[in-house]
Amino acid sequence: MRLRGDLGGALTPRPWRVLEPQVLIYVSGPMTGQPNFNREAFEELRQYIESEPGYTAIIPGDGEEYTVDELIDMAAATPENREQWLRKDVEDILRCDEVWVLPGWEQSRGSTFEILIALELGIPVVTKHNGEVNRDDITWEVTR
Repeated sequence: MRLRGDLGGALTPRPWRVLEPQVLIYVSGPMTGQPNFNREAFEELRQYIESEPGYTAIIPGDGEEYTVDELIDMAAATPENREQWLRKDVEDILRCDEVWVLPGWEQSRGSTFEILIALELGIPVVTKHNGEVNRDDITWEVTR
């Protein structure tokens, strides 16, 4: 019996390599109203995360380029652009294993929203000092 695709010869074993599982970490923190959108703090945490083999940091706005007018609009954080950013952020959070938060997240509407989404989905949320964030920690922030 010949199977479709059967070349009629013995199969040559392919070498396999063991892959380390990839851990994706979403970094959340204050951006609006921060100098350069707090990029320095995000990049510092990215370097720390990615210094560990198999870990990759997902940073909001990564790889996006903007015109001067768009940057001015972003600094204003209009409801329209806030909705656009948060939709993209939720997509990124859904791909991640953990969410790590930068200091000052308590004053950030976007970061608070991202944390709530992660917690509701059972995704662990940790602070820079390896402390866990609980849903009780953000309830007041979300409902005020």
